[in-house]
Amino acid sequence: MNERTRLLLEAPITPTLLKLAAPNVLVMIVQASIGLIETYFIGMLGTDALAGVALVFPLLMLMQMMSAGAMGGGISSAIARALGARRLHEAEALAVHATVIALSFGIAFTLFVLGGARWLYTILGGTGPSLEAALTYSNVVFGGAILVWLFNSLANVIRGTGNMMLPAIVTCAGALALIPLSPCLILGWGPVSAARRRRRRMGAHRLLRDRYGRICGLSALAAQRRASVAA
Repeated sequence: MNERTRLLLEAPITPTLLKLAAPNVLVMIVQASIGLIETYFIGMLGTDALAGVALVFPLLMLMQMMSAGAMGGGISSAIARALGARRLHEAEALAVHATVIALSFGIAFTLFVLGGARWLYTILGGTGPSLEAALTYSNVVFGGAILVWLFNSLANVIRGTGNMMLPAIVTCAGALALIPLSPCLILGWGPVSAARRRRRRMGAHRLLRDRYGRICGLSALAAQRRASVAA
C-alpha cells in the first residue's frame, strides 16, 4: 500500500478532507480571478463584445460543468473505487474510457455549436454586432471543445488517485501565462499589435490559449501517474 492510499484510509478524517479540498479551492479562486481579469479587458472592446461573450457564457458553463463536474466527478469516483479495491487493471481501463467519453462529448459539442450557434444565440436575444461577436467567440472556443473535455477528464483521472495538487499546479501555471497574454491577445498589445483588428472580432478566447498548452503536459503527467500507481 502506497503512502497516499494509507493516509486516505487511516489518517484523521477532517485534516485529510481539508488537505484534499484546498487545491480545488485554489483552482476555483484562480479561475474566478481569470474571469474577472478577462472581463475587464473585454470591456475595453465595447458593449458589443461584452454582450457577445454573455450570449456564449451559458453554453460554455454547461460544457465546463459537464466535463469537470458531472462526468468528471464520476471519473474520479470510479477510479478511486477501483484503486481502493486494488483493481489496477480496471482503473487503467476506466482512464481509457474517460478519454473516449471526453473525445465523444468534445466532438458532439463542437458539431452542435458550430452548426447551430446562430440559431441558438438568436433565440437567446442576440442581434447585430453582439450576435456576430458571439459567433466569432463561440467558433473559437467550441472549435477546441475536445481540449476542454480532455483536460477536465484527465485532471479527474489524476484526482481519482488522491493527487489533488497536480491538477491545481497545472491550472495555476496556465493562469500565470494567461494573465500577461490576455491584454496582448484581446487588445493587440505588444508583438501581436498587427493582429489587433482580428482579435477584436474574436473578443475573448481564453479557452484555446489556456487549454492547448496544458493539455499536452497533463496528458504526459496522467500517463506517468498511471504508471506509478501500477508500480
